[in-house]
Amino acid sequence: MVLSATSWDQVLAVRQQHPGEKYLLQALVTPQILEGRPAWFRVLVCDGALYLVGGTRYPYLFPLTAEQRFRFGLRKLRDIAARIAQICRLQLFSTEIALTGKAVYW
Repeated sequence: MVLSATSWDQVLAVRQQHPGEKYLLQALVTPQILEGRPAWFRVLVCDGALYLVGGTRYPYLFPLTAEQRFRFGLRKLRDIAARIAQICRLQLFSTEIALTGKAVYW
């Protein structure tokens, strides 16, 4: 596992050292700050129902009010999770989603 690659050349160098391995690349995500908290969210999907909370892990999870969901434009997070459920045909899962100001990452 390489946690500090910051360029494609570094990724290629690691691949040359371990040519038989498979790799998963993930962008370094820096979320926006909303009301003093990082804009990381968890969407829980259970039998077609979607639940959105702020934070990503206990003890940092916090409930979101309807007003916050509207004000921050979080409907798109529910839409992303609903699409994942539809494509994967999953009845139970959770996903982490970050708002960065440039893109939404999950």
